[in-house]
Amino acid sequence: MKKLLAKISMVVISLIMIASLAGAQDAPDPSTSEILKFDPDHFYGSALLITDAAQACWNPDNQHLAYTDMPEGIDLCGGIMVLKLGDSTAKRLTNVGKDPIWSPDGRWIAYVVEEREREKGAGPTTESESVWIIKADGAGDPFKAAMGGYPSWMPDSETLVFHDYNTKKVCMAKAEPNADVKECFDLDFHLPRVSDDGRELVSEVREEDVMNLRIFDLEGNVLRNLINAAGMCSWIPNSSWLIYGGWSQENGFGLHAVKDAFDEPPLLIKSGSWNRASVSPDGRFLTFDTMTPGELDIYIANFNEIKEKLGIN
Repeated sequence: MKKLLAKISMVVISLIMIASLAGAQDAPDPSTSEILKFDPDHFYGSALLITDAAQACWNPDNQHLAYTDMPEGIDLCGGIMVLKLGDSTAKRLTNVGKDPIWSPDGRWIAYVVEEREREKGAGPTTESESVWIIKADGAGDPFKAAMGGYPSWMPDSETLVFHDYNTKKVCMAKAEPNADVKECFDLDFHLPRVSDDGRELVSEVREEDVMNLRIFDLEGNVLRNLINAAGMCSWIPNSSWLIYGGWSQENGFGLHAVKDAFDEPPLLIKSGSWNRASVSPDGRFLTFDTMTPGELDIYIANFNEIKEKLGIN
């Protein structure tokens, strides 16, 4: 009987821990973010949009952003927030988590939880990352789909592609609790991003201390390679272009755009330490993170102006 009670206690404790990781809403940490209120229909140039925040991604409606609250800079991922463009306040979806990505149908947000707490000033506990899913309106409870990080959605809004840091593999799983995981191919680096049509994947790859951007098919076959380029990379919606930026505080790679055929040199969008670029589905806006030491903020720019200046189509 004592052994049975002990097992029951362990199950209860595990369920409590899972509920905590999922982002229970009973005692949210206050956000320290300041948000720019502006008129999206009359916005030009670029501006600081959200302080103490990072990793913005767009809803297919072009009106909402999901992002990571960062109340202690890069030392803490303080949960997933949703902002309607032009508002000055955001809605909290979870108390923990990072790297949100909206499903193509707008119904779901996948995000990443570090299940082992990181030490102050240390980097992410990548080996403990897991992929969670929550309804975009916050209804119901979030659920854990699989171990892994940096998820992308397939076009069906039912399947996720992500990287498992422990197995060093790109994986695929249905967007359901404790999903069966299919291992697709080996990849040392954990920043893969799937194209909008679900046919290709781009990631940075290190070879003999040289960082490259490489495009694969979903079987792991190398399709194209861009030498001496690195960073978090994604496709510009409804185009044949990619956008990427540096991934550490120390580098000054800047934001670049490049044709996904890799047959022309990259174009510099903005010099400096910038990261996590994301273009709205209608191509009107660009969001990106600053990687200035001690700061982590989200900026927004009128992307139509950038496209016209650089000849991006």
